[in-house]
Amino acid sequence: MQNGVFLIILFAMLLAGACLLVWIVKVLAGHLLRNRKLPEGYAALRLCDRLRVVRLSQQLDLSEAADLMGVRADTLAGWEDGSEDPSLEEMEKAAKAYQLPLEELLRGVTGR
Repeated sequence: MQNGVFLIILFAMLLAGACLLVWIVKVLAGHLLRNRKLPEGYAALRLCDRLRVVRLSQQLDLSEAADLMGVRADTLAGWEDGSEDPSLEEMEKAAKAYQLPLEELLRGVTGR
């Protein structure tokens, strides 16, 4: 009987420790993403320029970034040269691919 109780307590402690570890990792990852340094002057860039600057700052070529977003390279090229506008859903894919909050990509955007 005592062995059963001991195993239940041990399992509960391991589970609690695992949950705590997951929480710590999430908090640290969020902190690192929020404090990532973007290039100087980023806030003044148009959306098309922001997309290009972020891609280049992450050392991705056009096709690599497009693959991460699930779009064609020519579509991403159109967003970056301002000839096409991405939808909100596409911007969410870009933010996820670049590991940035969507708000960071869109903050203060007034034009293409």
